Amino acid sequence: MKEIKAFVKPNRIQKVIENGKTPDPGDGIIYLSAIEDAFQVKTGESLKRFDL
Repeated sequence: MKEIKAFVKPNRIQKVIENGKTPDPGDGIIYLSAIEDAFQVKTGESLKRFDL
């Protein structure tokens, strides 16, 4: 399974649902979750200050 992390506006999700369907099984699932924090890999610095 490939995981894609992005900031997505709600209307964009609806567009994917409307236009991403095929007659074949396996169209996928869109998972949404809140981001509590993120870290800069190089420095280990928390990015929470940016309200992610």
